[in-house]
Amino acid sequence: MIKLDKVTKRYGETVAVRDLSLEVNDGEVCVLIGPSGCGKTTTLRMVNRLVEPTSGSISVNGKEVLATNPEQLRRSIGYAIQSVGLFPHMTVAANIATVPELLHWDKARVAERVTELLNLVSLKPAEYAGKYPAQLSGGEAQRIGVARALACNPRLIVCDEPISALDVSIQAQIINLLEDLQEQSRDLSYLFIAHDLSVVRHISNRVAVMYLGRIMEVCRSRVLYENPLHPYTRALLSAVPIADPVVEETRERIILKGEVPSPLNPPSGCSFHPRCFMAIPECAEAVPPLRDVGDDHYVACIRV
Repeated sequence: MIKLDKVTKRYGETVAVRDLSLEVNDGEVCVLIGPSGCGKTTTLRMVNRLVEPTSGSISVNGKEVLATNPEQLRRSIGYAIQSVGLFPHMTVAANIATVPELLHWDKARVAERVTELLNLVSLKPAEYAGKYPAQLSGGEAQRIGVARALACNPRLIVCDEPISALDVSIQAQIINLLEDLQEQSRDLSYLFIAHDLSVVRHISNRVAVMYLGRIMEVCRSRVLYENPLHPYTRALLSAVPIADPVVEETRERIILKGEVPSPLNPPSGCSFHPRCFMAIPECAEAVPPLRDVGDDHYVACIRV
């Protein structure tokens, strides 16, 4: 299990993440959603220790991330990103072998692990091990990224929009691959960033909605889609197209006014209140806590 407890990240005067608390249980898919710049990627990078939090605590299976040797951390956390991050001058096999733990293995053992991983992501080792990234399609490159993330048998894979740059059919292949991998290892968890809310509904067990560095709402996926409570979540889900043209034409759409405030000059009180259709004067006075409204459903809003 991964636990973030009151985590904050500052970049000078900018606060990218504010007092964020979140838990991801074993075997769970937790998805972060929210507007660009709300702190989703910063959160994932702190979990993977690519950036250090300014304050707060992050633990994986009870071990504090900041007190963990980076090489040991790679054994419990894999990282799959949108751009894949393959080295263009290195073969597929060499890219996978850049995982820190594998660097200390002998060549025969590395080759055996690379073969195993390529088979796991449904790519033929004899055909792909010697290829270079420029010779791969987008879907193939993303599969290599997943294979590299799995190299040390992690308990958690952090996925930063790994499918957003792919076409719909390839997205489905990668999602199915991630689901198949989780079926093979029931303890494997994902902390995921995605913008396609239909994809989020399909893959997630729990969803955390972020806005300007804070979590506005977090609950089980089914609950969120059937009964969103925070005004921002309601507006966000109202924009998801519905296949039934009759329902699509008659349903309520919530159009938000204004722009997302700058992290350099956030509003007082609830960060969403300047755009909120439910706002009252008290919303500008204090930051609402993330409170349990029942059924493991947490909302940061004084109007709920």
